[in-house]
Amino acid sequence: MSSKQLIIVLDESTSQKNENPACELGKSLCFWVAYVYDPDNDNHPTNKKIPGEQRYETAILMKSINAKPVRSGAIYNDVDTPIKICLDGILRALEACKYLINKHEISELMLISDCKPALEFVQKENTPKAVAVVSLCNQLDEILKEYKTKISNVQPKHVSKNDYLLFKDIDGIAKTFRSKIDSTFNK
Repeated sequence: MSSKQLIIVLDESTSQKNENPACELGKSLCFWVAYVYDPDNDNHPTNKKIPGEQRYETAILMKSINAKPVRSGAIYNDVDTPIKICLDGILRALEACKYLINKHEISELMLISDCKPALEFVQKENTPKAVAVVSLCNQLDEILKEYKTKISNVQPKHVSKNDYLLFKDIDGIAKTFRSKIDSTFNK
């Protein structure tokens, strides 16, 4: 059986900041990048010392190998919350990467983000209450059912932006991209 992993790293950027992420509201963007990684074919000396299912952390997230993304994308809303835009980004990324499951014989999906509440919805640790979030969670449940018919493991992983080199890069791209959209189209 294949041990290939589909690793999707997402970050959101919202223009209004507030103490409570559920109350933040502003121009929002979620940027994501997807990698197909085969830990069994990773010959980096450091990575070989790490269990296969954990090698993506040094190989991809810490950039010990020169991995190239296979897909990336973004979604922008003029008014949104970080949680909702991240859920929307997860959904769009999963839709855009669905074909990779068969093409690369993926066995594990890793969803990596700093938006813990959105990942809790993926893990079913939190029940959505807002109507807009309920709708996104219902769509997410449907696409995850499709993924789970083909792969053995769906693993959400919460990180902070300073944990990994790749996440710092994606955080910077998300902020820059949202700012560029704001300055170009919202004059």
